Amino acid sequence: MPRGNKVTKNCRKKSQTGKEKDASGGARMFNVIIGKVDKEKVFPVPEQILCDLSPVLRAACRSEFKEAHDSEIDLGEDDPAAFEHILRWAYKSLPAPSEDTFIALFKVFALAERLKIPSLMNKLIDDIIRMSADKHLVPRVPEIAFIYGKTFPGAPIRKALVDCYTWCVATAWYSQKGSVKMLASVPDFAAELSVSVNRRRIGKPKVNPFELQYSQAYHYEDPPAKATVVDLVEDGQTAAEQA
Repeated sequence: MPRGNKVTKNCRKKSQTGKEKDASGGARMFNVIIGKVDKEKVFPVPEQILCDLSPVLRAACRSEFKEAHDSEIDLGEDDPAAFEHILRWAYKSLPAPSEDTFIALFKVFALAERLKIPSLMNKLIDDIIRMSADKHLVPRVPEIAFIYGKTFPGAPIRKALVDCYTWCVATAWYSQKGSVKMLASVPDFAAELSVSVNRRRIGKPKVNPFELQYSQAYHYEDPPAKATVVDLVEDGQTAAEQA
């Protein structure tokens, strides 16, 4: 989506500063632009941090496309707070970021998946399991709808959320007014949950898998060795189509 002229002008000015530093031997800086139009934020980040963080960002930094030439990477309308969380995680010297709501964790997870950062995705899944256990809470159905709109069928995080409801939600909840309507708003989740609940009734599995000691069952593998700058566009379009 096109950005406002004022923001683009400011970003280009900062990009020139980054290039001057690179020419004098310092770290080359990229401006990462993220957020909805008129509410976007610009994060100046050293090229090496971006390259070490994500194969998708590495491809954008080192490609022959406009992004690399202008020292700018536009991540579209994702949540700036989610990218800030990812940056704080990338800068190992900063305090470890933490979120106190499921939707905040889901927004960070969705962006981390788009950028292909499985180590952070796995940490976030562990955080979701830990938050559920510590606070005796489960994600609300609208929050689950968000992450289902950002992920593909068969995604490990979907399996984790299905197991969460299978083992952590009282049977009485399903008969409450409004529960059926809420589940119907996320048909893929409802279908997977129905199968999972029936499997639990016949004793498969016999123990609750939605516990931290079993969290590796929901973890993601490392991404492919190579990624392209096109991933930034294609992944964003796919998620938007599913939302």
